[in-house]
Amino acid sequence: MSSFGDGADFCGVHFGNETSFDKAHFEDFVTFSRARFGDEISFRNAVFHHHIKFDGAHFGNCAQFDDAHFGDGATFEGTRFGDGATFANARFGDAATFDEAHFGDQAKFDGAHLDYEASFDCAHFGNRTTFRGVSFGKASSFGDAYFGKRTIFNGAKIGGWSKFSGTHFGEETQFDGAHFGDEMGFDGAIFGDGVTFNNTHFGNVVWFGGAHFGDGAAFKAAYLGDEAIFYKANFAGSANFEAGTTDDGWGLFRGIVFRDAEFDGCVNFENRQFMSAACFERAVFHDIAQFHGCTFHPDMSFHKTPFKKTKGEDDSGTEALERAYRTLKLAMENLRARNEEARFFALEMECHRQRGDVPRLERAFASLYKLTSNYGRSINRPVGCLAVSLVVFVAIYWIIGCLTNPSLDQEQGQFPYDLAVLTLEQLVKPFSVWTRSSSSAQLPLVENNPLLLPILASLQSLFNLSLLAVFLLALRRRFKMD
Repeated sequence: MSSFGDGADFCGVHFGNETSFDKAHFEDFVTFSRARFGDEISFRNAVFHHHIKFDGAHFGNCAQFDDAHFGDGATFEGTRFGDGATFANARFGDAATFDEAHFGDQAKFDGAHLDYEASFDCAHFGNRTTFRGVSFGKASSFGDAYFGKRTIFNGAKIGGWSKFSGTHFGEETQFDGAHFGDEMGFDGAIFGDGVTFNNTHFGNVVWFGGAHFGDGAAFKAAYLGDEAIFYKANFAGSANFEAGTTDDGWGLFRGIVFRDAEFDGCVNFENRQFMSAACFERAVFHDIAQFHGCTFHPDMSFHKTPFKKTKGEDDSGTEALERAYRTLKLAMENLRARNEEARFFALEMECHRQRGDVPRLERAFASLYKLTSNYGRSINRPVGCLAVSLVVFVAIYWIIGCLTNPSLDQEQGQFPYDLAVLTLEQLVKPFSVWTRSSSSAQLPLVENNPLLLPILASLQSLFNLSLLAVFLLALRRRFKMD
């Protein structure tokens, strides 16, 4: 065991391969700034009693600091490590600074204790970096850091305040079982495919504002604290937020915000309990959104939230979409949120209409219902359709009149008058054309076509009554109060 006292200055010193400082004791201030180390340098079980500096140093492959003790913290700012650098079970008694450090593949911090402030801002990590069971103290920062593929923070304890703002994570990053402190920030972070936060515990506030997630993002059985904010987050593929199977309270969403978030793939919130206001305002769902088994809070908002997918790749996929919207419809019905209920009913009907296994006649009527009232949601469409139908029937009557009796006196205005009477009377007195005493039945236009015109006028009356019924239903639904 080597011992270094009265300070030691190794600035710029070059060390060869397989240099060992195992179990060395550095009693006083020591610096290795800008030092260069070959492969397999080892500081295992070394003890640094005062702050140690490795800023700007260069390490070859397999630099080992396992079980080292940094009593007064350490500075590795701008340090470069080759592959296989390890700090497993190392202990930092004060601030640890790794800003702009560069690690090769397979860096390992498993079980390390960074009990005070730890900073990895703008650090670069290669593939397969592991922080299993690492413990961070009151503050830690990885702002704008870069991680390659398969980074693992499973079981990490990240206390107090922590920051991963603007951090880039490669594919298959894992935070499973990690425990975060009071405030956590992933705002603007970029996650590759397959990131997982399964069974992760977040403290009071977690911020994912503007974060970008690849395909397969998973927060299964994660506890998202008192407030989780995904404002303007983007999920490029599937996302899973479903609750776990145990009754441990982790299935609760106490406060969650997805305002302006975008879900490009399917998203699963099954069995979650929304215990306070949940905001999906202006969020965009491009694929199926599953809320089966959820408990909804009355202050939950889907204001201006488009659900864009109503047809799956096959009938089974479309039927799954239909069931997903039915679940939301029933949830809004239980909350007496009539406008939202009508909205999800319309989406459910649109899915049903597009299924190939639905009878054609049923699909035809559903299409007509959609055209005339948007499945009962619009009170303007029936009125507009009625106005258009009046113009269409006037045109039909005019064509028939010109074809069957060209001698009708159009110059003196009689023919236009007859057209107006015939058309409007079907609106105010449906089917009156069959009554001899009615004004329309006595018109020359009708007398010259005693069968064809009454049949067409009856179709107009039937269409008018249907539009009136649809209008009244939409009006009742809009202003219904239980």
